[in-house]
Amino acid sequence: MKHNIVILDKKAPNEVKEYFIKAGVKIVETVVIDSLYPAISSHPDIQICKVVGDIFVAAPEVYDYYKNALPDCQVLKGESALSGTYPYDIAYNIAIKGKIAFHKATYTDPVVARICKANAISILDVKQGYSKCNIAFAGDGIITSDASIYRVALDNKIDALLIENDPSILLDNFPYGFIGGAGGTLDENSWGICGDIRRHKNFEQIIKFCNNHKTSIKCLYDGHILDIGSILYF
Repeated sequence: MKHNIVILDKKAPNEVKEYFIKAGVKIVETVVIDSLYPAISSHPDIQICKVVGDIFVAAPEVYDYYKNALPDCQVLKGESALSGTYPYDIAYNIAIKGKIAFHKATYTDPVVARICKANAISILDVKQGYSKCNIAFAGDGIITSDASIYRVALDNKIDALLIENDPSILLDNFPYGFIGGAGGTLDENSWGICGDIRRHKNFEQIIKFCNNHKTSIKCLYDGHILDIGSILYF
């Protein structure tokens, strides 16, 4: 069911928020989880995971907030509290599309894991726990800067593009952010990015890969590319 709702980092640029407002999309802004380090404390893909259909799993710290903010969806309370730094902040940072999910399976929240199993969604175990941050979906292919994700994708016959970690993707107090965290799927044929994709050193390969997978790239504003913890549009 299409809801025309987007979950956005409360610190996302105003231009990105205005894009969705003009498109008639309801924005649910995130809240800050104080137990996490500031750079990701308000990132959607750290706080909540869309598993399948209208089923979401939210971290216990923000469960009540998202339960109220998404009244037409089934929001379940995860079992994994978020704290400190990696890997105790990755339980919900799972990249899921169709029947495939990528994550560091040891740390997948048990509620998410149970829903995946019940819906025949295979969790492909990768070394990179920030899986949602590090994967951009382009049709039936993926773009990632993580070698372990890339290898697992190819091993499972998923077309993948391996790009460089690039400081053109900004994340406070880190040398770079990740491509998945900078955007999100807008529909089956388009992917939106928070910034100008031409600033990325691999932008030509990214555009070619997306074209090969019949996916257009929409730059939601003209500035630097920002890792805002993914754009969760549904």
